[in-house]
Amino acid sequence: MLSLVNVTKMYSQGVEARPALDDLTLKLEKGEFVSIIGSNGAGKSSLLKAICGELPLDSGKIILNKRQLDGMNPHRRAKFISRVFQDPTLGTVAEMTVADNLVLSHLRGQSASFKISPDNQLENLFKDRLALLEMGLENRLDQLVGSLSGGQRQALSLVMATLHPPELLLLDEHCSALDPKSAQKIMSMTDKMVKQLGITTLMVTHNMRDALHYGSRLIMLHQGKVVHDYDADQKTRLNLDIIHDFFEIL
Repeated sequence: MLSLVNVTKMYSQGVEARPALDDLTLKLEKGEFVSIIGSNGAGKSSLLKAICGELPLDSGKIILNKRQLDGMNPHRRAKFISRVFQDPTLGTVAEMTVADNLVLSHLRGQSASFKISPDNQLENLFKDRLALLEMGLENRLDQLVGSLSGGQRQALSLVMATLHPPELLLLDEHCSALDPKSAQKIMSMTDKMVKQLGITTLMVTHNMRDALHYGSRLIMLHQGKVVHDYDADQKTRLNLDIIHDFFEIL
């Protein structure tokens, strides 16, 4: 489904050059939900940016469904890759309604259109997806997004990112800016949607409990390299002490 082959990206030049991604090779099967952890500077955000096209590679290849991504601009990649950011305000437009934001997401990757109001069929799709959140947003389609709470806005971002299930979903610490209660609710919703829709997912997180509890696989990065890769069975035998020991050794 997704292959990164000998991916390398160096920051700065000369004697102070350091790798953001260091000859990294990684493969995901269709439908896998992979959690990625690592210390600051381990290459977690660089990995997602490289996949999205925000970070051009120095060498290596990125292939999604037999489609080579390196060299393809971010706009073209957005047709089949969705991303939910850490900041709830980045994935939505505050001055537009819930419905209008969803229409924009519905039109992503399509030819430009002046149509912004949803028809009955689209409105029913929006309501069905929003109802999965159990936040009542399906009854607030005309409300301005800027008036929503951070948790509601991030939940909306999640629905927008999965409205048409992407080939690949990237979650960039998407719960870390929320209060603990909202974060756990969004994380639970994420797990439910990913499973129901069968979306191949990469999630970067600093929350070790979430990394252990959610996803079918756990990857640890350090200095731009994969240093541990645990499958579902191995992951069940891990605990927080083992994870903490890993970070103390680094």
